Amino acid sequence: MNGITSRDHFPPFLRGRFYRFFHNIQQYIHFVYSPNELFVTVRRSGYPKKGSPLLARKAFDSSNPNYIIPRRMPIPALSPTDQMYSIKENAFRQQGFTPGTNNPLTLQDERIWYDKNTPAYGTGQ
Repeated sequence: MNGITSRDHFPPFLRGRFYRFFHNIQQYIHFVYSPNELFVTVRRSGYPKKGSPLLARKAFDSSNPNYIIPRRMPIPALSPTDQMYSIKENAFRQQGFTPGTNNPLTLQDERIWYDKNTPAYGTGQ
């Protein structure tokens, strides 16, 4: 990277968390008109962060401030008559997925491999 987003533009004591925060906020603003990219950036970074003085996360549902946003899409229930039933069942078990569930808590906890080490929505790590 070059320009203002380069880590070298910050003094050494600000190059860690501050740089990450600045970079995530900049990406958030950059992708405002690209909803798919913005969603991925929010999922990857955890920003906007709850209680942040610069860019606070807003609740989706004012009646439920702990509204859960699933991390992945549901997988349809498997049919025993499907010729690939045992293969699919084994694959989903190995990945730790529960087919047929639409429970947001389950979809939040059963993450896809590239999403396992990312922060929870609104924690901004």
